[in-house]
Amino acid sequence: MLNISEDFTFDALITDGAQRVALELTRCLGIEGLKVLVVEKKDCKNTCLAAKSFFCNKSATITDYESSEFYDLCLRSRTIFPVSTNTILAVMREAPPEILSKCLLPSNETFKKANDKASIIEIAEKAGVGFPETRLYSHDNMPEPRNIRLPAVLKLLDDEGLFLEPVQRYEIVRSEDETKKAWSKLASFGKDIVVQDYIEGAAYGWSALYGRDGKMLAGIGHLRLREYPIFGGPSTYCESVKDEQLENAGRKMLDYIGWTGPAMVEFKLDKNDGKFKILEINPRYWGSLPLARFAGLNLPFLHYQIIAGKEITPLKEYRVSVKLKFQAIDLLAALKEFVGTTNKTSYLIKYFLECLNFKIKDGIWSWKDPRPGFYYILDRLKYK
Repeated sequence: MLNISEDFTFDALITDGAQRVALELTRCLGIEGLKVLVVEKKDCKNTCLAAKSFFCNKSATITDYESSEFYDLCLRSRTIFPVSTNTILAVMREAPPEILSKCLLPSNETFKKANDKASIIEIAEKAGVGFPETRLYSHDNMPEPRNIRLPAVLKLLDDEGLFLEPVQRYEIVRSEDETKKAWSKLASFGKDIVVQDYIEGAAYGWSALYGRDGKMLAGIGHLRLREYPIFGGPSTYCESVKDEQLENAGRKMLDYIGWTGPAMVEFKLDKNDGKFKILEINPRYWGSLPLARFAGLNLPFLHYQIIAGKEITPLKEYRVSVKLKFQAIDLLAALKEFVGTTNKTSYLIKYFLECLNFKIKDGIWSWKDPRPGFYYILDRLKYK
């Protein structure tokens, strides 16, 4: 990490530099000529992906996001982009008003509602949005597995105070034995557990950016073409789509709670009735954010303009059928699908044709900014 000169002013400070979302924020702001400072905690500095970017002007390490050293850096930046749930909560909880004014965030109460899986279902019912049958249990009071309708999804009520990969926050179970094992794993985190009916159907997301007045300034829909884990994990391969029903459902949710800032609403298109059913809200920037840029929406730059008091124009149009992959993780997803497919030759041909299709963008690798891609692949290999 580099030392910060006393007289340097940054246009944007981006937290949680080890996360791939932070890399995309750095690129989105950097390509617009903004001076970007990437910040990460000292114990994550070796995996600080965004700091490797050509578009990162400086990077710094801190003890935590409630420290005076972090606030000092914030005061020297025009805008602040807190990335992870825990960092957002830390900023909301402790940051002084002059720092909060440099962020684009909802109220603490609204954020916690959006991050609470049980509250989301109550909001969906009031907003007229479909949802799967959902039950909430204390982590130390597991229901009888035979009374749970299978398949089901078990998920933590929220991720506040936890530092988990997305796949660690939930389990999809198809038997009583799997239910017991999943419950034991999730209960160890000390959070209440949500049990939802598993919905068969394609996975979609509606992502949007809202201004301080609670009005949507830009939004984009996407279809998950592949996920990892393959039955309900984060997208590894996705495509931009326009669907009026999807947009209406996503906007109803965010409008109803009076949202401010970025958020992504996750849905399943129920194959039984053809309706979108909400799964949860990600009350922050989402993993497939690069898809928006490739489809023509630079949401982080619009975000910057709002905070900086620049004149803004809502972004209504984006390109459809734009495809995005996270190649390193998508390979794992494809291997899992390959094992379960009956026509393996056909699957292999299709997959290799995808790999040769240069129109499919990669969420990490960029010829204009190659260093993060190399570091990401090495880190994933070490992780797996």
